[in-house]
Amino acid sequence: MSASQLAFSSFVLQLVMSLNYDAIVNHGVNLRDLCEECDTSTGSGYAHHPRYCHLFVHCSLGGDGQLIGQVKECTRGLLWSQAVKQCVWPDQSDCPDNPCRNRSLSFRDVRNCNGYFTCPSGTRLDYHCCPSDQRYSEGERVCVLDPSCGDPCLPGSANVTAKTPECGRYPVEGQPSQYLWAVGGRNITMTCASGTAFSSDFCSCTESSALPSDEKCEPYIWFPFDVDIKDQEGRTASGGNADVSTSQRGAVGRGAAHFAGNQKVVAWAMNNMEFRSNFTLTFRFKADLPDPKGTESLRYALVDNSDCDKEATFGVALLTAPQNRASVHGGFRLKNGRAFTASSERLSLNGWHDVVLMKRGPRAQLTVDGNDFPIEGEGLESDIDIVDCSMTIGTGTGLLDFVGYIDEVKYYKCVPSQYL
Repeated sequence: MSASQLAFSSFVLQLVMSLNYDAIVNHGVNLRDLCEECDTSTGSGYAHHPRYCHLFVHCSLGGDGQLIGQVKECTRGLLWSQAVKQCVWPDQSDCPDNPCRNRSLSFRDVRNCNGYFTCPSGTRLDYHCCPSDQRYSEGERVCVLDPSCGDPCLPGSANVTAKTPECGRYPVEGQPSQYLWAVGGRNITMTCASGTAFSSDFCSCTESSALPSDEKCEPYIWFPFDVDIKDQEGRTASGGNADVSTSQRGAVGRGAAHFAGNQKVVAWAMNNMEFRSNFTLTFRFKADLPDPKGTESLRYALVDNSDCDKEATFGVALLTAPQNRASVHGGFRLKNGRAFTASSERLSLNGWHDVVLMKRGPRAQLTVDGNDFPIEGEGLESDIDIVDCSMTIGTGTGLLDFVGYIDEVKYYKCVPSQYL
């Protein structure tokens, strides 16, 4: 690489700040110097982080020839190895401050003030969380009193009520040992350590034996509406006052839920559910709406999670148009505060329609009657936001109550292959 390429004036510093740890990971670290020593002859390279074993620096050349340094973090439980230039099991890491090589060492979780890691077994990291009103002191390597520290801890720590941190990592179809890392609007492919595979549930590379052996994507919640308004999978209690019609032609199975304009079905288990970025909602509907007045366009609820008069984080609605036509509108509200939606083409309200709303990593789309309508925009790599509301069918905040039939409502914590 030429000296001009490495000139300080051309250096662009880009930190991964999805959880606002820039001041911590950058303290006392000169990314320019690290990347100058990095081999980027193939377009990118990697350097160790001088302070934390579970961090590393990704160095690359931008489209304008500028050198870009990005601090990145290994998935939970792994440490960086500069020798093989990937995240590995701790006992395989060549990091000088590896706590599995020196068990008297520990290091903080850079994503909060009260989490830290130790390695008492000498092979695997253990995660800990300081008690309330305490933080982890890097200098003393112990928890110290600090009432200002109120950060949540990672799942699996002592703080089991903490909100799950945003993931930002997504599986690679057909490549279980790889995952995509969304950075600055781009997806970078990363490789798991040997003997591990990426798990969306853990947002991490996990021992392959700990992963489900059956990779088939099955419904987590399923309302067939054949005889009642109960979840077929038995994972959620449900309520509401919708009727089940067993005489509706075109319904799948023996029946469909009937909504007369003041009726609904509620899935309580989806209150405060962590969706991350693996989400699929499928259902069928047949509208029987009252005749619109003039040319006004009305918005009817189909399925969303706004039963508590709060803004939904996922939802599908029906937007009417003249001449007994309408379009289906669906989308998500994400943890970055942005909302992304798409609308179908206008369709006739005579007959049944099939709807799929899905999100997998930075890819999202609405599908109506087999036609795909991509949900696009900058920031889609963020996870779906959480709200303390349940999933409701037939009603929604700020929408008119649906009139007609809804059938075969299925929610998946994954994306079935037929929708990819």
